[in-house]
Amino acid sequence: MSSVVSSILLYEEDSTLAELMVEAAASHDYAVTHAIEAQQALQMALSGNYDLCICDQSLLEEIREANLQLPVIILSSHSDRNDIIAGYQAGCDDYVTKPFSMDILFCKIGAVLRRSIAAATAPSTTVFELGTLVFDAERQTLNGQPLRSRDNDILHLLCAQQGQVVERSRLLKTLWKRNDYFASRSLSVYINHLRHLLSSEPRLRIVTVHNKGYKIVLD
Repeated sequence: MSSVVSSILLYEEDSTLAELMVEAAASHDYAVTHAIEAQQALQMALSGNYDLCICDQSLLEEIREANLQLPVIILSSHSDRNDIIAGYQAGCDDYVTKPFSMDILFCKIGAVLRRSIAAATAPSTTVFELGTLVFDAERQTLNGQPLRSRDNDILHLLCAQQGQVVERSRLLKTLWKRNDYFASRSLSVYINHLRHLLSSEPRLRIVTVHNKGYKIVLD
């Protein structure tokens, strides 16, 4: 299986620069869609089909006026201190000035996406009563016994949606940042280990939902 690909919307009037960015993005497992016109870019941003947008401050302001929480990196030739401050005040997640290093840009893209995924997937509840078991995600314990970090993170995501399917792709993208054979096998091993840890409560099960993911249920 291939790596999880993040979708990026790029609004850039310089077609030559945009073409270079699209080509460079492919080697970082990003799928970039280039929009030349601002109105087109706004409509594409509002579609909800993108994980991140790279644009100027004007489009950023329109995105925020629409109450869209899409992560945005401003790419601008305006490098004055006040311009950069204004960009952050307008709601950008990062600010890159031209000329720029492609390597640094993609490092920033990766950092913004990681923060976005963590914020979107972090469950608010941290203590769960699972029959005779008590799972404390913040303390990383099950009935007071310490859990490995990865066991804790998987169980937390499952418990936060108890009785509902948590997609396998979501677990891989959130915790492994990729969706290849080795990550998938590793997830299966952790699931089996969690089943063993939870076996003292016979009413509690982690159910495999074919071609979808897993759900934790308490009978």
